[in-house]
Amino acid sequence: MIRIQQQGAITVVLGMNVKPFNGDYEKLYERVAKDTQAYLIPEVLASLNDPRYLSDRIHPNQAGHRIIANRIAQRLNPLLKQVTLPPNLSKLQPSSY
Repeated sequence: MIRIQQQGAITVVLGMNVKPFNGDYEKLYERVAKDTQAYLIPEVLASLNDPRYLSDRIHPNQAGHRIIANRIAQRLNPLLKQVTLPPNLSKLQPSSY
């Protein structure tokens, strides 16, 4: 992770607790994010244990993945608006990522 951060990348830790593997991992995710200077997005799987969002007892289906992607995008968009894009991406408008 350090190597990619040295190149200017934003690194992200996705926090999650999911049945049947529930545990109190919140402090662990916080520590890892702090120790690695990564951005923490907590609880990306919160409330996704509803059968409407699962392809089996554990894995999200298409609707579940859409929710996860939206949660991540919502948290990352403010950060992306602050970064300096590399030359090959500098012509992109903020709404296109």
